[in-house]
Amino acid sequence: MSKIFLAVLNMSLTASYVIVFVIAARMLLKKAPKIFSYALWGIVFFRLICPFSFESVLSLIPINVEPVPVDIGYQQNPAINSGIATVDNFVNSSLPVPAMGASVNPMQIVMSLLAVIWLMGIAVMLICSIYSVIKLTRNLKAAGNLFDNIYEAGNLKTPFILGILNPKIYLPTGLSADEKRYIIKHEQIHLQRFDHIVKPLAFVVLSIHWFNPLVWIAFLLMGTDMELSCDESVLKHMGSGIKKEYSASLLSLAAGKRIHNGCPLAFGESNAKSRIKNVLNYRKPAFWVVLAAVVAVLAICIGLMTNPKNNSIPKNMSISNRQNMQSADSSEQLSKDLEQSISTAILTYYAGDSYHPRCETVGEGHVILEAEEKNGLTYAYIWEKYICFGFENGILTGIAGHANPATIVFQKDSQGNYVLKDFIRPLDGSGYLASLKKMFSPSAFEKYESADHGKNRAAMEAQIEAYGKTYLREIAREAEVQITLKDRQLIKMNTDVSNYLIDAYGEYPYWIGTREIVEDGIRYVYEKAWQDKGNQNGIVTFTKSIYEGDIVEKTVIEITGDKMKCLEGTLREEHYSKYN
Repeated sequence: MSKIFLAVLNMSLTASYVIVFVIAARMLLKKAPKIFSYALWGIVFFRLICPFSFESVLSLIPINVEPVPVDIGYQQNPAINSGIATVDNFVNSSLPVPAMGASVNPMQIVMSLLAVIWLMGIAVMLICSIYSVIKLTRNLKAAGNLFDNIYEAGNLKTPFILGILNPKIYLPTGLSADEKRYIIKHEQIHLQRFDHIVKPLAFVVLSIHWFNPLVWIAFLLMGTDMELSCDESVLKHMGSGIKKEYSASLLSLAAGKRIHNGCPLAFGESNAKSRIKNVLNYRKPAFWVVLAAVVAVLAICIGLMTNPKNNSIPKNMSISNRQNMQSADSSEQLSKDLEQSISTAILTYYAGDSYHPRCETVGEGHVILEAEEKNGLTYAYIWEKYICFGFENGILTGIAGHANPATIVFQKDSQGNYVLKDFIRPLDGSGYLASLKKMFSPSAFEKYESADHGKNRAAMEAQIEAYGKTYLREIAREAEVQITLKDRQLIKMNTDVSNYLIDAYGEYPYWIGTREIVEDGIRYVYEKAWQDKGNQNGIVTFTKSIYEGDIVEKTVIEITGDKMKCLEGTLREEHYSKYN
């Protein structure tokens, strides 16, 4: 549940900037029809419910769209990275840091507690809303039907729409014929635009982000823009000659009881003063005003719905990214945060390593045993784990990697950024222990020896799993993340035949199942299937297909003892001759 809360928190923080931008844009669109201001709130809605988006150089988002890392509960030095230094420094200085050897990271407790409070807030919002709607529905039992879906009730102070699948328009008694005509037209336009569905959905989103005051402001302003644009639509359909009478209707009903639960749409519920002023000042907009508003809204939509291009070292790097970084200067400037600098140093250090040709993305996890300053340098004594991920059987699986103690040496530049100077690992074999003692401080070595390696390993794997899940969000794919290899089902067949198949069809999995490889920007699925006929005999099928697309290669081979017979496709001769 903490992970879901963190995802919501990140969306809410990004949406906060979007809300401020939209509020500013509303002022620039003051002379334009209010339907354009109303449309802008769709961007906020998108940012509040969608955890991912596309990257674009046209993005107007100046902040990191995931300022709170998903593994913050496991970090030795918890930190956010919004991209706004003042905010980051203030927040990071107040976050609890786990004591060395502590059994639980206090940030885990904090995040779990916040997640519980968040859920309780949602429950309160929704329960109160449902209760008020049920109460309102009971009060409307005596309402009489005028015609179609229009009802009239004596205990109402303002007209409104109630219902989603079968919406009804309710009017108070005592309205004049003209007032009824204006109000019914107003509510019918709401129905035509599906506002009776939009507003409850917006209230649900508000309930999810109840902790963010800017979302409350956005909800109220969206309601205002909804009503203003609806008023303008009424005037457009019925003519500007009704402005005085329409304004009088608004004024007479403005004192009606406001409905707070976000479900019914009430005629007089939103800022009567601004609506009356807008109605009286309404003029048919000039063509150039509408055109400019359309262009502005489209530009704002593109800018606020897309994420900024990430030109820094990413948390998830593909093989091509990591190979391009192989030539990076070892003194590359990192950040002012030690925790983030260590993460970047690990990814940078192994950037040129071809750990596995089918590696699609990578992740790292680390535990800081100790950090000290000496001779103008910062020494971080850590235990780090590095994993290469690839898709196997539809699972993002760790297919290669390592776990090592390491010492990372940094030097601070004039701006206070950590700059990587050295990355030291222990020797293999018999020299391991001596080199580890040499590269660690005595106290760091003691902490490494006495540490709960099972707990630390779990913490590192949780961090690495977060990298995998972030990558899945980036490619908009739902899949399981598995750090360690799952058991693979092998085919029982003649050893020589098996060796030939592994040699000749090396791009295919050597087990029964699938492996995915991205080639020239296209994702291919290599599948090996087996039809068992007993006594190590059967039919093996190799199929290469475009992911969720057409088959581009298929070979079917019948195996009988040490004999092979191609039923479809052709055997790969260069390997077949070597086998024979």
